Amino acid sequence: MKRLFLLLLFCVCEPAFAQVFDSPQNTKVLIAGVLEWKEDLASFSKKNRKDKELQEFFLKQGLPASQITALYDSEATLKNMNAALRKMAEDADANTTLIFYYAGHGLTHNGAIYFANYDILPSKPVSTGFDLNQLSEQMANSKARNIVLMADCCYSGGLLEQAKKIAINKKKVLCLSSATASNLSTGNWTFSQTVLDCFRGEAIGDKNQDKTITVAELRQELSDAMKFRERQMSGFAVHGFSENRKIAAVAKAVKHTAETGTYRWAKYEKGWSPVRILNNTEKESFCEFYFYSDKLNKTISAKELRPIYFVRHQKGDKVLVEWKKQWYKATVLKTEGDFAYIKYDNYEDSWNEWVLYDRIRTGKEKKVQVLDAGAYYPAEILEEKIGLFYIHYDNYASFWDLWV
Repeated sequence: MKRLFLLLLFCVCEPAFAQVFDSPQNTKVLIAGVLEWKEDLASFSKKNRKDKELQEFFLKQGLPASQITALYDSEATLKNMNAALRKMAEDADANTTLIFYYAGHGLTHNGAIYFANYDILPSKPVSTGFDLNQLSEQMANSKARNIVLMADCCYSGGLLEQAKKIAINKKKVLCLSSATASNLSTGNWTFSQTVLDCFRGEAIGDKNQDKTITVAELRQELSDAMKFRERQMSGFAVHGFSENRKIAAVAKAVKHTAETGTYRWAKYEKGWSPVRILNNTEKESFCEFYFYSDKLNKTISAKELRPIYFVRHQKGDKVLVEWKKQWYKATVLKTEGDFAYIKYDNYEDSWNEWVLYDRIRTGKEKKVQVLDAGAYYPAEILEEKIGLFYIHYDNYASFWDLWV
């Protein structure tokens, strides 16, 4: 998504937050949520927008309204954002935790990443856009000691490099991003919704059922949500904070089964959609769909759920990678789990990105005909294992991929 979130987190009055951050009285927040622009950028729906929901969450945790500066849409000009950031950083002392949050488009230009303020000129981001280097400079020079960066946008992983710069000045920095510095991001609020769920202490995020959610559990929740729901790699960096630090208390632990919290494919309308299992028995599962900014819970028969599978590629593989419905020659430079980091042949490194198998082909896939409900469909074999074939139907979305 070309929408970005940047959040520098704080401590709230709730004890669980106090274990990581300072008190609300020592916290300052800047929220800039931009879902529409003066010109040349596509707008986003304002339905159940999570930037305002996050602001409401902070207020409910005891942060004084006077310590939150919120700039929404036309208020979030470059001048206003820079002025608010500078004031927040300069007013901080050694006991202050700073919060900076941005929702909007993420843009790149000559290797640099910009946040799209309301009045940005996309053709001139250097002179009219919010520069991430400006952000890190203000935070590094501030006396504030705790900073948490979060971004939900295209190229949001650019914050990870800024986190390093800030941490050099002996700051404690936690950075989470919906995508890497080289990837586009979903148009949904999946990342921000997951953050809110963890901050609120929803039991599904408590992996070890100890009635707390830690930094590590938050990281895993975000990684899984972005991978399974949005098919993209999220980012994470921590400097000075322990991943075992508790960030939220869980009011009531939920008994987990082996399936609790896992993702599956489920039939939805004319296709399939990823769902998360919240609770289950042998015969059925209580599942959660997520669409843009809304959750939909539904009980689904176990027979109507399919596992989500990812074909893996190896370092050095010569492949074809899909980009905007066109296929380009590329090489796998490295892998991380199910993700492959690829370089497009004859293109600069700035085009490198992390992709999953549904955007990769080797060019050597075997063409076959697959019998389904009495009819044959053209398909290709992506992987073979113990007498089974993982196939992709020609001209169908990847959610129809399956073992036969």
